[in-house]
Amino acid sequence: MKPHLANMLAIAGVAGALASCAPFNVTLPVSPGSPEDTNACGPLTGQMVMAGYPSPPSPAGGCVRAQNDVYLAIQAAKVEPSWDTDPAGLRAALAGLCPPPGGSWAVFANTDAPTVMHSVAYYITHNRYPVAALLNTTGHAFSTHQEHWVTIKGIGTDVDPTGGTPETLEYVWFIDPAVAVGNPAVERYVAASTWFTQFQAVTKPGSAYLGKFVAVIEPPPRSGRVKFRPEVLSGTLIPERLALRAAEKWVKGVKVERLGSYRELARSRPLPPILVDSERGGYYLVPFSPDGKQARFAVLVNAYTGGFQEVGAFASSSFISANEAEKLAVDALGGKAQSIQTEAVSSAEAGASRYQPVWRVWVDGRPVDVTQRGQVFPNRPSGKQRPPAARY
Repeated sequence: MKPHLANMLAIAGVAGALASCAPFNVTLPVSPGSPEDTNACGPLTGQMVMAGYPSPPSPAGGCVRAQNDVYLAIQAAKVEPSWDTDPAGLRAALAGLCPPPGGSWAVFANTDAPTVMHSVAYYITHNRYPVAALLNTTGHAFSTHQEHWVTIKGIGTDVDPTGGTPETLEYVWFIDPAVAVGNPAVERYVAASTWFTQFQAVTKPGSAYLGKFVAVIEPPPRSGRVKFRPEVLSGTLIPERLALRAAEKWVKGVKVERLGSYRELARSRPLPPILVDSERGGYYLVPFSPDGKQARFAVLVNAYTGGFQEVGAFASSSFISANEAEKLAVDALGGKAQSIQTEAVSSAEAGASRYQPVWRVWVDGRPVDVTQRGQVFPNRPSGKQRPPAARY
């Protein structure tokens, strides 16, 4: 079978399987907030978790607490000083500022990610509270910001996680705080296969949580493990047109009107796809715009299979092309170049996210990073010191 035909069949199968929400769904009313400092993803996560409380504790269903109050409560209860927000501090802040009625917060840490996610699925289903999860402890663009807390607001499984039958996790819906101060968080509706490539164990030396996956929840009465389909992280890249077709097929097939924040996606048009991290863990970012200019959504598909990875909703954003990035990079280095090689990267060391990849332009062998906002950073330190194979 020809590779492109095999890719097209894979796209059709994956998109068909994802044409509707999971058989069992739990979604909680949590709205994205904005970080007020470069190390505020922990306080913001705590703030959003409390805002997502059901009724009671307040008639409106939620506890409104200032982000700075959450920050101060975390610092007062912090156990491990190397963290901006350690799990014990966040747990204590949630319990002290607004304790959940009829339950209690606890730090749940385990060396097995599927075990933690079973507890998350059980807890959300049984108690209807959002969950604070530690996505990773990888350093970001800001050297002081080395934890990545997110707020899980929904899950999708094949069966009820509280029923005693092992469940297959199909998606995770969470709010991902932005690194840049003042930028609103991104809502991410993510396939379980993609979630498990990003949900990472703690890497802080000397931490009691080293090597463990962490969530702040009320542990379920019995343990278990979710099942999930693994992500394909390498292979032959599919053409851009097939990635675009896969993204459009998913948007048309899923009932996005059920997904609250994504209702407008059904009336949006796709913009040119961007291939990101092509050498490993590659994906196509397909922006969707209500007006044909500014994007408010993006669908991410696997760059090797065309399989749906996630969809994000965010504030209006523009994306620049590789050609635009190359011109900015060359101009920054004097306006002349004999060779140019370009790739889009979403690595933390570049200060980039999956939804705002950085164009890394190698101008005569010198690396220049160009953000989607057109900011240029010549010779920014990089873990990768060689240009990519020529593709443009």
